[in-house]
Amino acid sequence: MLKGFFGFFDAERRKDAARTRLAAATQGGDPFALKAAVREGRDAGLMDAELSEAEGALKLASERRRLAAREGLTAAIESRDVTSLQAAIQEGCGR
Repeated sequence: MLKGFFGFFDAERRKDAARTRLAAATQGGDPFALKAAVREGRDAGLMDAELSEAEGALKLASERRRLAAREGLTAAIESRDVTSLQAAIQEGCGR
């Protein structure tokens, strides 16, 4: 019985840590941190409702990143600068 209690306590502690990370990642807006936080939340057993705000923020941050990469690539192509083009390609690939 005590073993079950400690298992439950550990699971709740893991959920609390995941909630904290989700909140920080949502506020920060970094797509990589958001993706990791959502994964951690799922692994910890959080409900979909608890993950929805971070998932929405992840979609928005990913779209912003794609648009910025596209704009950077367009500018690099127009400038015909090889170094700028290489940097834009790397940014578009998420590096």
